[in-house]
Amino acid sequence: MVAAARFYEKNGFQPLDAPLAGSEHYACDAWYIMKLQRHEYQVG
Repeated sequence: MVAAARFYEKNGFQPLDAPLAGSEHYACDAWYIMKLQRHEYQVG
């Protein structure tokens, strides 16, 4: 899990103290989140 944690943090994920409510990831021992931004694209 050390390598995975390093990967997540290197790629902009923020660690959480606990899983998000309703996520059903309670069996994990580490949780991460990343804020996504919406991009508007024009075609043509």
